[in-house]
Parts: sequence; C-alpha cells; structure tokens
Amino acid sequence: MRLAVLPFELGDGVFTREYADGLAATVIERVGELDAAGGSFAVIPASESLDLGESDPAKAASMLGANLVAHTRLVRDGEQLRAELGVWNADAARDVATRRVDISRNDPIAARETMAATLV
Repeated sequence: MRLAVLPFELGDGVFTREYADGLAATVIERVGELDAAGGSFAVIPASESLDLGESDPAKAASMLGANLVAHTRLVRDGEQLRAELGVWNADAARDVATRRVDISRNDPIAARETMAATLV
C-alpha cells in the first residue's frame, strides 16, 4: 500500500498556507515514523505529494501511484482548530474513513501527533 497526504485545505480564518503546508509535511514524516515498525504501507514523501498541487484524491492517487490518499480540511471552531480527515481508497473509488479531530492551534507538535495517530 502507498499512502499520499494531500496539501491541507484551509477553512476561513485558519492560519496561513505556510502553516498548513508545514503541518502537512510534519504529519507525513510522523506517519512514516509510526508505520516504520509495522511496515503496512509506504508513505509518499512530502516533496512529491505536496508539490503536486492536486486537491482531488482520485486524481492524486492516479498521478502518484497511491492506493490511499489522505485529505484534510482545517477549520476553526471558536478558539479550537479542527481537522476533518478523510482517506480515499483508489481501489474502492471512495472515502473509506473519515474523522474529525480537535487539534491544538497553539501547539503544532501536539497537532502533528494527533493527526498522525489518527491516520495510522
């Protein structure tokens, strides 16, 4: 299995593109670290998936040769930041998992850990 993580989509008032791309890159790195022991999938490097610039999971799967594509929308809920995560399965041609998780807007390391653990 090959997993690609797409650039995060930003809701209104949610930080900057630079913050979102940095968070996505660290999530990709952390997912790879968490899965290294299990070896159930290969994580496509951030340099490939983020630079692709594609937001459609089906197109990204085809372009990157990925079986799974994680897509995320960051939204603000009051003072809380929420990540709406989905995992697209190329074989099934649909999302096979969706989840909403609250993440810390002031602690990017905690945000990375929460999101990576959710994906793995």
